[in-house]
Amino acid sequence: MLESNQLIFKASVTQLKKIHHWRQQLEERIAKQQLETGRLRKFATKAINSSLERGEPCAYYGAIGGAYDNIFQPTPNSLIFKVKNNVSGDEIDLTDFDAVGDVIVGVISDTEYTTLLEWQQSIEQKLGCIGSYIYKFSGTTLGTIIKVRCVETSEEIDCTDYDW
Repeated sequence: MLESNQLIFKASVTQLKKIHHWRQQLEERIAKQQLETGRLRKFATKAINSSLERGEPCAYYGAIGGAYDNIFQPTPNSLIFKVKNNVSGDEIDLTDFDAVGDVIVGVISDTEYTTLLEWQQSIEQKLGCIGSYIYKFSGTTLGTIIKVRCVETSEEIDCTDYDW
């Protein structure tokens, strides 16, 4: 059986717990700010109030959500790992040079990997060397959007296989 071409990014349980704690505090702050503005529709106001009452704060980010990005940057020593709320701009750096990831948090599938490799080869021809890349996974209610940016050229590709 042939191995599939994929890129898999993993996080440790400790990193996931930090994300959960950070995100819960952030969601509470953003949800309360949204309620204070009074510019939400009734269903969103009701959903936010209900989430706060349950102790599971959840801000409203529109129909498809997608407020959080998992960002990975492989380095020679480790994997830089950050999570960013792309609405508020808040970010947490979860880089741990000693952590061993055991939970999959991002996957670039075979189709996406082929698209990515072709793009990376064109970048590396321009650079004359191997480039450094930042991988960003943006979860939505429809699927995960995958964008990769070259550190040296700032060029970016959306390698998402939109066959959701």
